[in-house]
Amino acid sequence: GDYSALGSVLDWPVGPGTAPMAKLYALKVFGDVAGSTSLSSLALDWAADPDSDGSFDDRIDVLNLSLGAAGAPADDPESLQVSELTALGTTVVLSAGNEGDIEDVGGSPGNGFAGLAVAWSVGKDLAFDATEVTEASDPAL
Repeated sequence: GDYSALGSVLDWPVGPGTAPMAKLYALKVFGDVAGSTSLSSLALDWAADPDSDGSFDDRIDVLNLSLGAAGAPADDPESLQVSELTALGTTVVLSAGNEGDIEDVGGSPGNGFAGLAVAWSVGKDLAFDATEVTEASDPAL
């Protein structure tokens, strides 16, 4: 509808959000389990020119990827594609690594020359410096 004519959305079960006119696309590049794929570069190409007409004016404005190959070089093909998308004006948000909470884990395309890399601050396997007391030595304590 016409969002400019709204007086209130208090009676809506779900509000319009911050970008009510946004179009969302989901591109599946991995299988149902895990693993690498050759479809990532095709998806990045599609994001640059969704209707394949050779014009980039209809490119995706914001692209969110959770791709990460630990130890991959910053100049791998997907990183270069992210640089090209960024040059077109697409904001590309990438994972800074998918290998857990260890040092220097960033991989491509998040370690490339362009894009916004975001890291998860807690690793897959949580380790705590703690002691669990199951019984006090003096029950009066």
